[in-house]
Amino acid sequence: MNLKELLKNVEVEQYNGTLDEREITSLCTDSKIAIKDSIYIALPGTKTDGQNFIAGAVNKGSKVVLCSLDWLNKGEDKLSLEVLYLAVKDRRKAFAQISSNFYHNPTENLLMVGVTGTNGKTTSTHIIENILIANGANTGLLGTLYTKYADVKHVSKYTTPMPNELQETFSDMVAKGVKQVIMEVSSHALQQQRVGTIDFSVAVFTNLTQDHLDYHSTFESYREAKLILFNQLVKDNGYSIINLDDPSAKYFIDASKAKVITFGLSDQADIYATDIKLRMDGTSFIAHTPLGNIDLEMKLVGKFNVYNTLTALACGFALNIPLEVCKIALENTQGVAGRIEIVTPPSHPYTVVVDYAHTPDSLDNVLKTAREFTHNRLISVFGCGGDRDKTKRPIMGGIASRLSDIAIVTSDNPRTEEPSDIIDDILKGIPEKEKVIIEVDRQKAIQKAIEIVATGDTVVIAGKGHEDYQIFRDKTIHFDDREMAREFIKLKK
Repeated sequence: MNLKELLKNVEVEQYNGTLDEREITSLCTDSKIAIKDSIYIALPGTKTDGQNFIAGAVNKGSKVVLCSLDWLNKGEDKLSLEVLYLAVKDRRKAFAQISSNFYHNPTENLLMVGVTGTNGKTTSTHIIENILIANGANTGLLGTLYTKYADVKHVSKYTTPMPNELQETFSDMVAKGVKQVIMEVSSHALQQQRVGTIDFSVAVFTNLTQDHLDYHSTFESYREAKLILFNQLVKDNGYSIINLDDPSAKYFIDASKAKVITFGLSDQADIYATDIKLRMDGTSFIAHTPLGNIDLEMKLVGKFNVYNTLTALACGFALNIPLEVCKIALENTQGVAGRIEIVTPPSHPYTVVVDYAHTPDSLDNVLKTAREFTHNRLISVFGCGGDRDKTKRPIMGGIASRLSDIAIVTSDNPRTEEPSDIIDDILKGIPEKEKVIIEVDRQKAIQKAIEIVATGDTVVIAGKGHEDYQIFRDKTIHFDDREMAREFIKLKK
């Protein structure tokens, strides 16, 4: 692409070199893979700054570099005469705009639905997708589990990818006839401007509880990042769908520049549920909407899935999808991988459930849900991830010990931390140590849970859900809670 076209709507503060008609063939944020006709975008990072590697990108052949004004002024005497240096105020914002320009602004041809919140994003996006498909839409889905559309499906590295990856995907979606896209939008992506050029027709807020404080520092900062979707990115003539029951609802309602539709469990919401009946094999309730009421028999389990269903129903309402179509789609929705996924066969004497719960609120939800259909003891197996928010560890320990009859504390993805140190943090929140079994090895922890489970018991293995790996300091190994549990269930027979 012509450089001047690439820089459309990019605020360049200053440049050093010749702003000419050169062609750019690739976007690059890794100096190691820079090539002759690439633009090297030196992004700020949490541990280092891409500007430290500009010389390496230039040595690899990159002739255009995006940097900050401060760096440009300080390094003026070391600049290559063959390179065009572009200084911008916000490198991440510029990266998002350049990425969109490079792929010819594909989201202008897509109806975009963005879902943000601490919990429920994955399930909600899947239910919304089912409603859109039932209404005849050709859809694309991006999120924690995977990206899928047309004949494409691949595992996600991030909940919300980097701008260049996103825009390339959107471009391919348009080429393959996709018209409507549902995507999970993480707080990191919002803070880092990854979705900064996208105009969302619908913005969805599921809930807000403690998470990612290792990155955002405070709950208020975390909330401010989420608010970006509603006060900057949703279209003025679009819709903001907001969980009225969440303590932060007012912040999102007040921030929204689009029309607000609320959902919840009280008749104060635009769309709400009554007569809720929770069962081990599903949930039934009456959904009240401005267009009328519908009786729903859902295959999804738990009160939190009532909220996820209302989220999707509100989205269907915003997009003028008939209630009858929504009802069919909702009642045909199956569970999402790793979310309250029961791994024991039907009519088994005990139940083993795998769930992705890795925040205090989600662990609380899944254990309370499991308690609803547990006839005897509730046994939990859980840990906390390394290099992540340490403040939630004792909180999760307290929740597990309070809601479980037996809590087995183990490793999750320890990353660069010592697993035993993470467990020590968890144990600080557990006053009743006699209810706790400590087993650092996750495989042995799952084995222990299956060994002690008895008729009428439920085992909840929480934290990793759909993940099929475990990350250590020096390696990543294959590890799937579901596979592991099934293996030990077979051996117990």
